[in-house]
Amino acid sequence: MTPLVQSIPTARPNRANADATLQPALLFWVVAGVVFLLTASNGEPARISSGYYIALIAPGLILVRGAGRLLRAAESPPNRPIFYALLLFAAANLASTIITPNEETIYALLERCILPLLVYFSMVGLVLSMRDVIVLVVAIALGALLMFARGLLAYYAEFGIPDLETILWSRYNVARIAGFERATVGNVTHMGSYAVMTLPILIIALVSMVRSNALTSLFSLTIAAGLFNLIIAGSRAGMVVMVLMIVAIISSLASRRTLVLIVSVVAFLGAATFTLATATGDSTLLNRFAPEAAGKTDGSVSERIDSMIIGWNVFLDNVLFGVGPEMSPYYNIYSIPHQSILHQLSELGLFGGLAFVWLNLVILYAFRNAIIAAAAPDGSSFRLLWLIGPAGWLIVGLISGINFNMSMALVWVGMAHAMLALSGATVVPDTTERPSLSLWGLYRGLRGT
Repeated sequence: MTPLVQSIPTARPNRANADATLQPALLFWVVAGVVFLLTASNGEPARISSGYYIALIAPGLILVRGAGRLLRAAESPPNRPIFYALLLFAAANLASTIITPNEETIYALLERCILPLLVYFSMVGLVLSMRDVIVLVVAIALGALLMFARGLLAYYAEFGIPDLETILWSRYNVARIAGFERATVGNVTHMGSYAVMTLPILIIALVSMVRSNALTSLFSLTIAAGLFNLIIAGSRAGMVVMVLMIVAIISSLASRRTLVLIVSVVAFLGAATFTLATATGDSTLLNRFAPEAAGKTDGSVSERIDSMIIGWNVFLDNVLFGVGPEMSPYYNIYSIPHQSILHQLSELGLFGGLAFVWLNLVILYAFRNAIIAAAAPDGSSFRLLWLIGPAGWLIVGLISGINFNMSMALVWVGMAHAMLALSGATVVPDTTERPSLSLWGLYRGLRGT
């Protein structure tokens, strides 16, 4: 019989998980359900927003697992730097909210900090088998497939089977693309962040972890649907970062010769496409993705630059604590500054902006280390699996702006906190015995006794 997952090196137990005891099945399946809920929920309709259920489920998980035990896990390597960076960012949001208290800032504090931190605490310090890891990836695949399928169905309902011209320009037809936006993540630009958070994880699992034909089909289908959604959305930042993440995956999981070959082929095809389009006068792709190269002005770029200038001026007028989390739309005609650091400087002030910069540095440094570790001859791709999504989300934000949630649906910030918590989990062989599902065994397993 073909094994479900490949045998790959597992992570070393950290100090908080020295006993390496698997969680009881019931607790694990609740965690998997939370991962699915965070990935699938877009707040349409509002009653199925993930934030409402996180407010009920996460405190229960924290209570039965033991708050003290989870705090020790969060303060132990490799979780400590990320945990403190998340707390620092939350403290900055709290300070800005106290200075500018109103309904918007209080809800923003809840949605971008308090509920996501509950997600983090509910999942930190887990002990997982490799089969558990695959189940969590399946939860992401199913949630993302649901999101992508909604998008494709809504797009087909409005545009039918599109030609290339329709696909390239439909995002600018505000009235007709609205159905696709409501069915997915509320805005075509936001799809770039969502795709970058979900698809690289599935690519890593597909190429390095699974052997099951069913899982291969599921992951491949979700990746294909996600890429098509990304193309429909036309998020240039999302596309660029997706390519960067694929290069990171190849550089860590493939041989150096394969990496050089793939990069060379991609570079050649890109240069050939650009040259051919320029030589033949076919400027369709250039007009859409690089209008300056086709001799046209890119209005979206100028608007983004204007939004950044406004954001900087808002920061200068409110240096210490900003205007408050999620208050940008009241000060910026473009809703937010389309650059994440300027966005946080304008909303949270100097302390909050620096806290956000530190959060970026900590996560991107951990991501860099995970790439190096996975590239080692005996390295594990487990940390890379869970860090690549949050890293991609932050990089997209640096290029085009960051979005945390859709009302009470914790689409990006919730997924990021879950992935960051899972990146510090201990992975043990599949042969490790799981605690009994009897009531006494469940209680003992949850309490770690």
